[in-house]
Amino acid sequence: MSTPFSIVPFGDSQSRQTILTILWLLLPSISMAVTPDRSHYILGMNIQGQRLNLYSGCTKDDDAQSVTCSDMSLVASDLAYWPFAIGKSHHRVKPPLDVKAYPAMTNFKGYKFADKHISGFIDTSNNTIKIMDKVTRNKVELSYKTVEDYLPLIGQSTRIDSQYATSDAQLNNSYQATKKEVAQLYGYESATDLKQDQIAWLIRRSTICGADRYYRPRSQAEKVCFIQQNDARIIEYYLWID
Repeated sequence: MSTPFSIVPFGDSQSRQTILTILWLLLPSISMAVTPDRSHYILGMNIQGQRLNLYSGCTKDDDAQSVTCSDMSLVASDLAYWPFAIGKSHHRVKPPLDVKAYPAMTNFKGYKFADKHISGFIDTSNNTIKIMDKVTRNKVELSYKTVEDYLPLIGQSTRIDSQYATSDAQLNNSYQATKKEVAQLYGYESATDLKQDQIAWLIRRSTICGADRYYRPRSQAEKVCFIQQNDARIIEYYLWID
């Protein structure tokens, strides 16, 4: 079953804005004062391959001549599910992760956000995110890495498709080159070990990001996760050579 965040080809700027507006209106529990576009984007976070984007929404108080940022949005995969499911085998067979927008606002040392299912806090002083499930009361604290590049989780699917194709090609080329070099330096047995490790990693990537039964991403959010997992994996190849 498709979601409103699946492949959406973009045309001219007016069509692009229309489509983005429609997508934004379909998001649950959102703030209508801010749209998830590059102009409002202020922070990207990577948590074990999952991407979270924070968008600004500030208003000026004409009387007090002050600016408050209480109308922000955190756009991410379903935070009521994946933080508590990382590492569990059933995560891979779940339908594509929904993309949600959580109302957010500035707070001391960071930003707080919530919807009817979860509440959370982004602590920018130590790069952590605390999330609590309101039903089960389960809590989790995860470290995030700040990322410079802008990878949208809704809309702009053509851009994500292109980056995903490039990322997978780079991953495969790096893997093949590393396996060849490992075989030359350390022998066939070590190259076989790398191959087995690569297979295990591909399965683990699908467990973390979500994928179909062939270990392929099904949604834009999952493709973004695959891109970030691939980047980290390419760095790991150097450990096999060293």
